[in-house]
Amino acid sequence: MKREAVNIIKYVLDNILPPFIRDSKLYDALLKLYFKSKSKWVLNFRLRVKSMGLTEYIEHYQELPDIMGETDLNKACLDKILNNADKGSILDVGSGRGFLCKNLKRKYKNTVVSGIDIVISNELKNHQDINFFEGNISTLPFEDNSFDVVICTHVLEHILDFRKSLNELSRVCSKRLIIVVPMEREYRNGFNLHVQFFPYPHSFLNRIEWNTDNAICRNLGGDIYFQQDFYNPKSL
Repeated sequence: MKREAVNIIKYVLDNILPPFIRDSKLYDALLKLYFKSKSKWVLNFRLRVKSMGLTEYIEHYQELPDIMGETDLNKACLDKILNNADKGSILDVGSGRGFLCKNLKRKYKNTVVSGIDIVISNELKNHQDINFFEGNISTLPFEDNSFDVVICTHVLEHILDFRKSLNELSRVCSKRLIIVVPMEREYRNGFNLHVQFFPYPHSFLNRIEWNTDNAICRNLGGDIYFQQDFYNPKSL
């Protein structure tokens, strides 16, 4: 399913369906109908997530079907990233199947493009033109200011330690940081396993504890697009 369709459904569920229905047993029944035998991995996830161990947390994600296909990015955000990642070496944090890395390399042929995720497939490990690494966003295995452009799309909404992960993205970035997160309201249960919620662009800005006067943060195709240029030395 394309991201644009997902965002339309999300808008209806978040903004038109009354909250007393969203948090009701009727809505839970809809989740059970949709996920069927997998519904146990969704129901009450948000109530229990902070008490889960890492193994159980990962198991939840592994059990759910992937409805997004190659990428979670909508076209507007993808185009914006491809047009603004022109500052030098690039790191995609949470690179998944390598969709964004491949598109970046296709456009910036002479640029060093790298991707990192918790698990990297053997196919991507052997990629000839892109460097793929295995690692965790909360402890990125790179030195300070290692990359000119750092990109992180549809990852932070899944991360419990939001502050530490955000600081890691900034630490390894020397020039431009680009982040995309879903614009979404928090309810007791939902069709995803998100743990961070940003109903408005300013909701995301308010979670950042450094100076964002020169940042761009706006609704782009139903998701939040954030971009900030850094001028070293950084004072975050």
